[in-house]
Amino acid sequence: MTPKQEWLERCAAWTREVRARISRRTGTPEYVAARREVRDRLPRFPGRRFASDLAAHREALGVLERGGLGFADLVKSGRSLLAEGEAIAGIVAASGAVIGRALDATTLAPTGEAASLDLSVLTRHGVCVGMTGSGKTGLCVGLLEMVALAGVPVLAIDPKGDLGNLALVLDPREPSTFEPWVDPAEAARSGDTIPAFSVKTAAAWQKSLAADGLGLGDLARRRERVEVIVHTPGSLSGVPIDVFSGLTRPPPGLEDDPEAVQDYVTGAVSALLALVGTPVDPLTDPRAIVVSRILGDAFAAGRGVPLGDLIHQIVDPPFPQLGFLGVDEVLPRPERQKLAVDLNNVAASPAFQPWLKGVPLDIAAWLAPTPSGKTPIRVITLAHLDDRQRQFFVTMLLHAVVAWSRTLPGTGALRALISFDEVMGYLPPHPKSPPTKGPLLTLMKQARAVGVGVLLCTQNPVDLDYKALSNAGTWFVGRLQTRQDRERVVEGLVAAIGNAQEAEIADLLGRLPQRAFVWRTADSPAAKVLRTRQVLCWLRGPLTRKEIARLKV
Repeated sequence: MTPKQEWLERCAAWTREVRARISRRTGTPEYVAARREVRDRLPRFPGRRFASDLAAHREALGVLERGGLGFADLVKSGRSLLAEGEAIAGIVAASGAVIGRALDATTLAPTGEAASLDLSVLTRHGVCVGMTGSGKTGLCVGLLEMVALAGVPVLAIDPKGDLGNLALVLDPREPSTFEPWVDPAEAARSGDTIPAFSVKTAAAWQKSLAADGLGLGDLARRRERVEVIVHTPGSLSGVPIDVFSGLTRPPPGLEDDPEAVQDYVTGAVSALLALVGTPVDPLTDPRAIVVSRILGDAFAAGRGVPLGDLIHQIVDPPFPQLGFLGVDEVLPRPERQKLAVDLNNVAASPAFQPWLKGVPLDIAAWLAPTPSGKTPIRVITLAHLDDRQRQFFVTMLLHAVVAWSRTLPGTGALRALISFDEVMGYLPPHPKSPPTKGPLLTLMKQARAVGVGVLLCTQNPVDLDYKALSNAGTWFVGRLQTRQDRERVVEGLVAAIGNAQEAEIADLLGRLPQRAFVWRTADSPAAKVLRTRQVLCWLRGPLTRKEIARLKV
């Protein structure tokens, strides 16, 4: 059954419930008149076209709300259905999402045509490569906006801090909305006060939007349909994340899948031991085996293991042996005590307390519509973390995404997009194998079947596992700094998509201007060139923690 068919069935059930409710109630003449109007104007599902069904439901909901009949639960569920229907309509409408303007592959001159991407190809994953200043961030931000406007939720991992700009959907008619975000130093260099500089900035941004055929209506639609939530693990500046909720409780939805639970435990233990400065092989290292057994036994029984209990159980495990040997033979007590002390020192540090606060690590809840019925873009900002903390958190996050994906039914539609803005160091070539590499490989190989796409971006094309990227069906390649970088990317792109055009692509990459990208998809492997369009948020650069805190207000 398609999403549209499911939606139509639920709309039909909703209208039947409304009819049943209003037929059982009596009241004032005004009430009777309102009841009659609602009953007479309720649509019959399905109609001739999905668009007319959606319009009929929107009208019926409006009549019910205006009628004042007091059915708060039906109004709420009707609004939810309306949001879902609009999202489904958006997916259809965005099947040819405009991501830029086409350029001639020979002259690099504009052709006058739009560069459109069928967003469904992102279920086969995407790669975006370009040096600093190539326009890579603008291209990826534009893609994330189009996906979210189509009703598809986005989870964006942001090591550099650029993607918080997605929340800056400002009104160019109100220059004062720019004032908190402009750079005072830049205003001073221009000889302007901040208010005067904000007026110039707002006017320039509105002009750049208009140049790409975008206007106030597009900005309003973006604000109405999409909500950006900026998370700051390990910090209270944005929306904090209780990371240890993922370590101490079994992941939801995997109760009947012991293999998936064990894979999640393996990942969680790898992340935990990396946090205390002990990167290990989770399959052979005795420390990992002990902790995995503690968590695995508890999760299999449906129990959580609070962090304090875990630390004590590492010293005195609740089992006498591992395999055919006693626990002390596998990992002597002094070594278990040292591991427990290391974990306790991390947990007791005042700097670590923000890691224990915030929303649980629950991917299903994160990617559901927001309380206001909007499609979420969840930005996970990591710029404030050190390398060890980043590896810890990203490992936990990716394993949580893998666990969530295993609870989903199969689909050919794009259900969610996982974006990684700078993947360097997280998916390196063999023999390097950080704890993030395993879950990334799993998502690249398996997530397509359940409609979860992955978009990987980097400015360092040498430090990537191109065998892993062979699963990517869409590639965007911008300006690259060296011939070695260009050759490496061409090799990976041709291996992923085929239809060898090495010489042509290498020539294009050597001539690309700023904001221009060579792009190919598995469905259309011929090399094309685009110039990125203006995005619907103001790209002012990385946000500081103080500025991120301002977003919450």
